[in-house]
Amino acid sequence: MDNRLKLGLLATLGAAFAVCVAVAELSAQAAATPPAPAAQGAAAAPAGNIENGKATYKRVGCYECHNLEAQGGPGTAPRLGPNPLPFPRFSAYVRKPTGTMPPYRQPVLSDQEIADIHAFLRAQPRPPALSSIPLLAPSQFK
Repeated sequence: MDNRLKLGLLATLGAAFAVCVAVAELSAQAAATPPAPAAQGAAAAPAGNIENGKATYKRVGCYECHNLEAQGGPGTAPRLGPNPLPFPRFSAYVRKPTGTMPPYRQPVLSDQEIADIHAFLRAQPRPPALSSIPLLAPSQFK
């Protein structure tokens, strides 16, 4: 294999690893910081059905940008789960987004369907802890 190709591959892997480490650190910080008790009550979502939320998430096309498990992706849309916005903010944004997302008004998505999607997002598994990701030595990139 050409040395330039090896260096390019190594640089790409290094950049990808750095992104993974940064995301894992942010996730660990978010998981380690519990919400304030007042915020928990104010942000409590109405009861939602996870399975209905998953079906609605797919039916209305959320997966097209946020991916099937709401993990988002580079160049698409942000990760939504497992810690979605507090329900009032999430619902308001779904109704009147400020970015490139289309608005989902009442005729398209009911309040209950938004609650179901929010329940689906909350049910997504957390990413692995940074400490559980093995580090590779440079010699292992051969």
